[in-house]
Amino acid sequence: MKRKLGVLLVVLSLFCSLAVPTFALRFTDVPENSWYYREVSEMVDAGYLNGYPDGSFRGDDPVTLAEFLTIVARVQGVPCGSQGGHWAGQQIDAALRLGWMNSGDLLVTGVDEYLPRQFAAKILVLALGVEDAPDTIRLPFGDVVQIDAAYYPYVEAAYAAGLFVGDTEGNFSPQGYIVRGAAAVLIYRAEHGGTTPPAPGGTISHEGYTADQVKGHFSNCALGAEYGNGIRVVKKWTQPIYYTYSGTPLSGDTAYLERFMEALNGIYGFPGIYPAADGQSANLTIHFVRDEAEMYALTGYQNVNGLASIWYGTGTYEITRGRVVYTNDMDAGERRSVLIEELYQVMGILNDSYDYPESIIYQFYTDAQWPCTLDWAIMELLYHPDMRCGMNESACMAVIDSLLQ
Repeated sequence: MKRKLGVLLVVLSLFCSLAVPTFALRFTDVPENSWYYREVSEMVDAGYLNGYPDGSFRGDDPVTLAEFLTIVARVQGVPCGSQGGHWAGQQIDAALRLGWMNSGDLLVTGVDEYLPRQFAAKILVLALGVEDAPDTIRLPFGDVVQIDAAYYPYVEAAYAAGLFVGDTEGNFSPQGYIVRGAAAVLIYRAEHGGTTPPAPGGTISHEGYTADQVKGHFSNCALGAEYGNGIRVVKKWTQPIYYTYSGTPLSGDTAYLERFMEALNGIYGFPGIYPAADGQSANLTIHFVRDEAEMYALTGYQNVNGLASIWYGTGTYEITRGRVVYTNDMDAGERRSVLIEELYQVMGILNDSYDYPESIIYQFYTDAQWPCTLDWAIMELLYHPDMRCGMNESACMAVIDSLLQ
């Protein structure tokens, strides 16, 4: 639950990867601990990516515009092949006809030239249906003045969707080139609504965070609760979740929530979340109320714009029922954050974070609109089959030690 205070800018983390054993022998230069291992695996399995004859992938090599368009075209089912004397002529022509780019773009970046990050943002947004950024989104990068005006709204949309991150100095580097590994990650993420590929098991990586940070975040947020019974043991869903909506959601609310549900369904060990056939068969109700007065009448809580509640079995700690309530009078800039935060927390991560502003469950004001790498890590840990309901903190830490790379 959150009433946001103050203002902080956030750089969302993109590079989250988990091992996919079926990919172990595909490329000689893509080890299992590579940050793009999972996404490349999924893209290869789907037939969207190819390597080189020597068995390498060369993920750190810059990608050309033609190569990037080829991957996007394959994902979108657009015919690919030579035309007009160029090996990628069909997909280049399609990109122009479909509006992924225009002739002005080609005057700046030729089809055989390396692809700048700002141009990649435009293609991702226009070709793969990335939603426009909310009006309240402001890019936090230190070099925003270097982003060309023609590409600025696309960079905003890609940033709001959690596709791009800043470098170690907080810059976007709009003219910096996209490498092959990053291209695979960006296209996969854009196509799958910001999700990471499903993990079939094995270890859980935590790009950008130490093992101790992951363990601390799990201990603080996945054990205990912000309100109510604070017993510090694992509580999670073990049976499929069937949800229903109540009240009147605002435009785009349900689509955004269902995008997050799709991501949850990709987590190894997660029991699944699906629409209920009717209200009586639902075990999760998502309410939309008009204002804080209605929130108080329904829940008994004041000065909140979102609230997650769970019910679980005594002694089993298996969540059997849940409820999420949102007010419709919150500021547009925080709405998406609160939408995802409360649904995230009703999965069993019940406490807020005071340590990571980029976290979707940060207690104070944050522009984060999607779980960061650290949030995904503890959700994946919570639903790993080795993490069982009722486990205490020491048992959880032993499991986490065995799963973290």
